[in-house]
Amino acid sequence: ASRVGTLILLHSVLPWPCLPDMARQQLPAFHAFTIKYSGRVSRITTELVVFSAFDPANPPSSFPTGFLTAGLWDTGATMSLITPRVVDELQLAPSGVTNLNYVGGTGITKTYVVNLRLPNKVMIGGVLVAEGILADELGAIIGMDVISQSDFAITNVNGQSKMSFRHPS
Repeated sequence: ASRVGTLILLHSVLPWPCLPDMARQQLPAFHAFTIKYSGRVSRITTELVVFSAFDPANPPSSFPTGFLTAGLWDTGATMSLITPRVVDELQLAPSGVTNLNYVGGTGITKTYVVNLRLPNKVMIGGVLVAEGILADELGAIIGMDVISQSDFAITNVNGQSKMSFRHPS
């Protein structure tokens, strides 16, 4: 059974107002979070909101409704994935097809372009995802296409799992 973690740290670091203008211009903004799980976990899951694709820097005047689901962070997945339920809820139109390799074999599946809002409220825009079936309550896999854009760490100090994520890297 999967355990959902508790968000223990959510912060954005922006240039400090007390720094000289030149120093402020050189410091990039980033968003980070750490999730603490109760005990050691065998898989990392977090809340995730999936949206139909739009430009996060210039969102539409009527902000689209997203679909809240559980996402599995999977460093073995090269591509992120959403379930048919997410596709149906958001009424997504396919953008193409891809050959998907998974534990049981391979197959051709539809692809979609979506935005993913992570627990740190950062919107990752224009993510090409595959459609696939997942077990349990999961609606998505967050793959290396998203993870590799950022810093990602898992620790298990004193038998307690923690996951930290910082975007952008």
